[in-house]
Amino acid sequence: MTSARPCSRFERARSELVDGSIDDETRETLRRHLAGCDACRADVVELRRVRDLLHARVTEAPAPSTLQGRLVSIAAEAADEPLRTRPFKQARWGSGRLPTRRRRRRRVAVVATAFGTVLVVGAGLGYAVAPASLVAVDDPTGAARSGFAAVRADVPLSSDPATAALVAAGRLPAGSAAAHRLWSSADPNAASPSAAIGTPRQVSLSDPGGGSASVLAPNAPAGRAIGAGAAASALAAAEAAAGRVGYQGTEQVVVQDGDRRMTAEVTVSSTGAGGSLLTVRADDGTALVQGSMPAEADSVSLVSLLSGSYRLSGVADVSVLGRRATVVEARTSGTTDTQAPTARWWVDQQTGLLLGRQTFTPSGTLIQSSMFTAVAVRTGPTASTPSSQLTATTAAAVLAPSAGHGLEASGWTCEQRLAGLPLTQVRTDDLTDPSVVHLVYTDGVTTLSVMERRGRLDDTPSGSSLDPALGAFVSAGAPFSASWQSGDSVLTVVTDGSRDRLAQAVHSLPHAAVPHATTMGRVRSGWAYLASLLFR
Repeated sequence: MTSARPCSRFERARSELVDGSIDDETRETLRRHLAGCDACRADVVELRRVRDLLHARVTEAPAPSTLQGRLVSIAAEAADEPLRTRPFKQARWGSGRLPTRRRRRRRVAVVATAFGTVLVVGAGLGYAVAPASLVAVDDPTGAARSGFAAVRADVPLSSDPATAALVAAGRLPAGSAAAHRLWSSADPNAASPSAAIGTPRQVSLSDPGGGSASVLAPNAPAGRAIGAGAAASALAAAEAAAGRVGYQGTEQVVVQDGDRRMTAEVTVSSTGAGGSLLTVRADDGTALVQGSMPAEADSVSLVSLLSGSYRLSGVADVSVLGRRATVVEARTSGTTDTQAPTARWWVDQQTGLLLGRQTFTPSGTLIQSSMFTAVAVRTGPTASTPSSQLTATTAAAVLAPSAGHGLEASGWTCEQRLAGLPLTQVRTDDLTDPSVVHLVYTDGVTTLSVMERRGRLDDTPSGSSLDPALGAFVSAGAPFSASWQSGDSVLTVVTDGSRDRLAQAVHSLPHAAVPHATTMGRVRSGWAYLASLLFR
């Protein structure tokens, strides 16, 4: 790999290499990187040159013990002549003249001493004014949750009301009265979808292949069983409808976390391409958050990914809120139709509008549910309502997963698969020398993001507590998140999946020791800081 400037990820390692304080593992990693990075190799050469200059020691030639003695030895026979006569006489060097070689040595010594003094003073100044080697990262969990909401809003087959509810949960201070309104104790095995659609129950349906299958379906008249192809087509229709079909209605959003349950009511008014205006309320009707979300950006279809990762099945012609819907279920390979699905979607057959979405753990426990309790599809164009954005991102560039290879070569953490999920998107704050890298993983059912930022984690993130088993600060509520220090970076994982999925991701990512600052690294940092002040 080549780059226009040295890779910031390896700045400390390059300094340690030159200082001779680098450990064997880091040396080997840096050696592999230097083999393909011209800029980093040139920086190592420069560091060694500066080190040699700073460490240079010049031995001066012996000199007379007094100034008078030196002057007399230089003047020789002319030492007794009055100074007023000297300008009119041609200089004559007597036997006391310094030998040519000796004069040269002295001149070199004087110049070298002056140059060395300048370098030492400059190095001392650079060391003194150098900023802290690692900048404190303020509230990494809040920033990562905000970034997660932004990317989740662009994931096909996700729910805007559910995303808005997760934004509300992430903004509320832990232990606040508003947070208590959202969360309550509940039986994790109790039914939770909206009453309008009904509690899922198991019904027997005829299999198009000639056999019989038992699938989960809402409390509605039995419909027509469909195969994997028709189920995939229904999901493709839901993807196409996102950002195109306008509607208004109310969704009930439920998130299960062990013996705690978050329940929110979200009213939404969507103009389709113009985005949505949403209000999140607690169970008692208290408005918690209001704002808008943009229409889903163009994104890669996840239907093929779903079809490759899960076994799809479903039932069509089910009556939901007075509309005909197709219920699609996704199961992992090796499971039977009598077992709980990994995910379930309700898709309006006329418009493709997503009427409901649920995800479950392998044991069948609810993870998240977002279901319409009332909905009306808009038939004509409507003007969008301006409002503050619920989701925002600081990403300057959105890149393909292949960009992760280049970032990984520069020292960033860029796993192509994490916790069983494929990398689908890479976001950075700068194309050439990023300080933040945001990775998005999803299989169409679960979304997980990893935000890596240069800096140090000084304080416990808000609403989190240390989990010694994970070696990370874990959030108390949804969306589930974990933050920790690894080397010179702060990593934060956020997911709308289960806590088990969160733990898998945290265990799979690095937990490197925090490096100690080196003298050369501090000097260079100080010089860079002074240069930034002079040329800003």
